[in-house]
Amino acid sequence: MLKTRNPLVKAGLFISIVMVAGCASNSKQLPDIPEAPTVDYAKAAKINAELAVVYAQREMLDRAKEKLLKAKSQDANVPTIYYAEGLYYQNLGMPDLAEGSYEKALRMAPDDFQAYNFYAQFLCMDKHKYQQANNLFQRSIVLPKNINLAETFTLYGRCLLEQGNSKQAKRYFEKAIDQGAGSTLSYWELAQLEYHERDYKDALSMVNRYIELAGKTQENIKLKMDILQALGNYNEAATLRLQLSSKLYE
Repeated sequence: MLKTRNPLVKAGLFISIVMVAGCASNSKQLPDIPEAPTVDYAKAAKINAELAVVYAQREMLDRAKEKLLKAKSQDANVPTIYYAEGLYYQNLGMPDLAEGSYEKALRMAPDDFQAYNFYAQFLCMDKHKYQQANNLFQRSIVLPKNINLAETFTLYGRCLLEQGNSKQAKRYFEKAIDQGAGSTLSYWELAQLEYHERDYKDALSMVNRYIELAGKTQENIKLKMDILQALGNYNEAATLRLQLSSKLYE
């Protein structure tokens, strides 16, 4: 039911009725009165919550907080707000508050794969509750509405690495790559795994693909240099060493 919020709204309604009624007896055509735009507050809140996630991931926590407060003021019933809030508290080092927010998001949206993914990575990386995290990732994978399996597989792979299960982790990184879009980070994880397992050719292939997708950084150029050295490609490795010493990718 639409409620009139203040007397001015009533006055506006009255004036508009009078003006429309007056048109019948007035020979001069009055201009149309534009209607007030309809604001989708739930959509606006979701956008601000998603921005809060981006800022929290970049550790721009003041901006993340600002977007969270804005989202809550627009529509506090949007589940995205609460896993964004969980990530915010997680990065602040407040695990109890983070867990409460993640749990709330999952209660509000039991079919939202990202609610599972965010909570699962927190349980794995921060709380070391591996079995609970594994269960959440597995539930996320089978959700009909999971439109980004590559993300879920990658996060699950990282959790398995945290548990010391590199064989299973590798399997999930490969599954992420099979999904195509959204699998960039899996190339990086596989490059490191292959390097440590001394499978240098595959490691080089993976790090090259990662650099192609994500761009050059000091970290990935150093890994590529180490791989090239292990393969005996000393000239190429030396070229990369010069680039690193020039601080080109800082």
